[in-house]
Amino acid sequence: MRSSFTVLFILANIAGNCATPAGSGAASTPQSTNVPVPITFNTNPSGLFVSVDGSPQFATPFTTYWDPNTAHTFTTPTMQPGPGGTRYVFSSWSNGVITPTQSGVTAQFPETFTANFNSQYLLTLTPLPSGAGTFATNPSSVSGYFNPGTQVSITAIPEPGYQFAGFNVPGAGLTNPVTVTLNGPMTVTANFTGSGLPLGFFPVTPCRLVDTRGLNGKSGAFGPPGLAAGVSRNFSLISDGCGLPGSAQAFSLNLTVVPSKPVPYLSVWPTGQPYPGVSTLNSTDASTIANAALVPSGGGSITVLSGGNTDLIVDTNGYFASPNGSELEFFPVVPCRVADTRRSQPFGGPFGPPSLAANEQREFPLPSSTCNVPVAARAYSLNLTAVPEGPLPYLSTWAAGQPYPGVSTLNSNDGTVIANAAIVPAGNAGGSITVMAGGNTDLIIDINGYFAPPTGGYHFYAVIPCRVADTRSSQAFAGSFGPPSLVASVQRDFPIANSNCGIPSTAQAYSLNLTVVPQGPLSFLSVWPAGQPFPNVSTLNSPKGTTLANAAIVPAGTNGAITVLAGSPTDLIIDINGYFAP
Repeated sequence: MRSSFTVLFILANIAGNCATPAGSGAASTPQSTNVPVPITFNTNPSGLFVSVDGSPQFATPFTTYWDPNTAHTFTTPTMQPGPGGTRYVFSSWSNGVITPTQSGVTAQFPETFTANFNSQYLLTLTPLPSGAGTFATNPSSVSGYFNPGTQVSITAIPEPGYQFAGFNVPGAGLTNPVTVTLNGPMTVTANFTGSGLPLGFFPVTPCRLVDTRGLNGKSGAFGPPGLAAGVSRNFSLISDGCGLPGSAQAFSLNLTVVPSKPVPYLSVWPTGQPYPGVSTLNSTDASTIANAALVPSGGGSITVLSGGNTDLIVDTNGYFASPNGSELEFFPVVPCRVADTRRSQPFGGPFGPPSLAANEQREFPLPSSTCNVPVAARAYSLNLTAVPEGPLPYLSTWAAGQPYPGVSTLNSNDGTVIANAAIVPAGNAGGSITVMAGGNTDLIIDINGYFAPPTGGYHFYAVIPCRVADTRSSQAFAGSFGPPSLVASVQRDFPIANSNCGIPSTAQAYSLNLTVVPQGPLSFLSVWPAGQPFPNVSTLNSPKGTTLANAAIVPAGTNGAITVLAGSPTDLIIDINGYFAP
């Protein structure tokens, strides 16, 4: 091709002294006005393309011949592809011209024109699995190409139902965003976990799944022996008789430990996943203690690991599965106090005194409270706090109109103030719930949302349990999610959507587990959506100053943040196991 091009120019000049390409530059031997001048075109790097006088593009280097008395035009494409994720961007010609096209060029002597190009490298961003997330880069690039040496900050953004699980960049871990330097073509993969499926809630009559004490007829996989310290145990919840189907993608549970010695932690996560480094509850003084949890399903099973020897009781009140028309959606509300039986508080009628009497059932008609709970609600997201007069072996809640289901919601064997979260189905008559205590106690009921038939509410998206924040100075959290400890009576915001747990900005409420590590007695800890005033509710209490956890569904506030207020100095640990979104 190049030799033919050269021959054509030579023949044209001999036959009719036709015009040929032009140029300028240093010359060697003067040419006769009738002798064609050799003009060489090159590129840096070599092998790229140039066109002369409208001819097809030829790969460089090549030589043509110009009549010294004629003007010529030559051009090179501004961007040209290179090998494997490299492209070349025109910068200048060797004669100093910075436009890719030169016109009216003549040459009296042999000349070489070289087009200089700069390299750019392609940054390929891949979500795994496909469709599980998107990316943002700083600086941005529509084409995905960057100049050599550019430092690019990459943010992985999970789609609803997925959770960011790390980049393939060495040493990055769960850091998001991550910064890379482009010294060649690069592919960065962001891993995501989750199903991407929106889940609806299906309440069930509260039912006991597991009791390792050997009580309540539990045996085999659901009975003794108790948990041994440091040894994980799987429980296939869909194999018990509580009606949890194989389609369940997450379970609404209440877990109670009955230890003989301190239990520094108890963790629960979906079977088949590695230990996520989070805790569900703590009993550092060997107290019988309960905590609620929404736990993703691992093939219908959960895994439990205890830091100390303990018996374990697991109750359920519902599950989350793909919508089928009969599911319930979640409707968050600003946390609101429904009832308080203490005589010192301004509640009356069915929501005020007297205290609960031991072993006597009492109904609370939640839709009749001042918290604007609709009669359409079929289940409530509550926080129940017992203020016992003495030892309280149990407190149980269930749907009014149903018989006592033989489960417990919380326990306070030493008579201290204790709180626990619960999703409680509504009774058929007026949406009431029934409460029964094993000892005399006052009761405080707060609400943060309810479940109702689909009418524009939110679905649940389960995530692998993940630690959002830890204010202890001994842990590797910083900025908004690390030290210092909470100061008494000083509010602090935690922007959950900006954490390393990959929670999307579309989340409207979070399923959290909050653990306090107080410096002394902690009268209360309250949590609510950022940007709202203090709602005068509490999430947990630790009057003995012990490490204590409680679950909470917390509506998202301004910029996806939540606000926390503690009555005394304390460290705070926040774990997340899911969120609610459209």
